[in-house]
Amino acid sequence: QNGAATLISPTGTRTALGGSQPSRATPDAGIYQVRQGDSLRASVAANLPPAEADLRRVTRDELADWLGNDGTIVTDTAEWRRAIYSPRRRFELWRAFVALSALLLVAELWVAAAGRKLSLPGTGQTARSSSS
Repeated sequence: QNGAATLISPTGTRTALGGSQPSRATPDAGIYQVRQGDSLRASVAANLPPAEADLRRVTRDELADWLGNDGTIVTDTAEWRRAIYSPRRRFELWRAFVALSALLLVAELWVAAAGRKLSLPGTGQTARSSSS
């Protein structure tokens, strides 16, 4: 059949294939399809490199080598919490808004409960209004 071959990844990404040139477009594990036009020409399985699939716990030295100078290894829980929740963390603005909203709610309740005082003409007395 005519037409260029296309490599379709497990995620659906399409890559044009050219002649006998090798393709390195297999970053994801799974089944890749080679299609030419509407025809399926081949299915190819790609696996992750064994180093990426290794789930064993790394040693402290391996972790230090991997992190280099960009990280700190913390073994104490309290030390970890101090490192994560450091005093450098900025003020959380949402707390101020919650406090302000609570104060406004209390003020509104107080104003609503107090009602409005009306002057009664000619008597020098006041009365509360029940309407707004």
